[in-house]
Amino acid sequence: MKTPNIHSEIVCSLSPNNNISEAYRRFGITPSSKHLIIAKVLIAPQTTLTASAVNEHLLANVRGTPVPFTDEPLQTEQLTDWGKVRKYYKLNNVGWLDGVKDESEKRREMEVLVLGGMALRGL
Repeated sequence: MKTPNIHSEIVCSLSPNNNISEAYRRFGITPSSKHLIIAKVLIAPQTTLTASAVNEHLLANVRGTPVPFTDEPLQTEQLTDWGKVRKYYKLNNVGWLDGVKDESEKRREMEVLVLGGMALRGL
């Protein structure tokens, strides 16, 4: 790991480069954050926490309404700023991407490019 713990490693893995402070600035929580994806990593044999205990803790400490973690909510314009995705992952100069007219197809192609970049970054 390149960071102190698994939770910071998750945030940093979202970044297209290895700059930890930039990853926190772009993908971390701020006082103005409205939408969160919360990932809690538990080591099964070493923990007494249960999924329901973690859920209760989050409900008590995070103001908001939980939604299922599926593709549909993530792809809405309310949750994903596709302009920032293109900027952060340097997709603005990908000419063929602008030629894709179907918005859902364009999103799928951007997702593939971003995930591929994330996977290759670790090599």
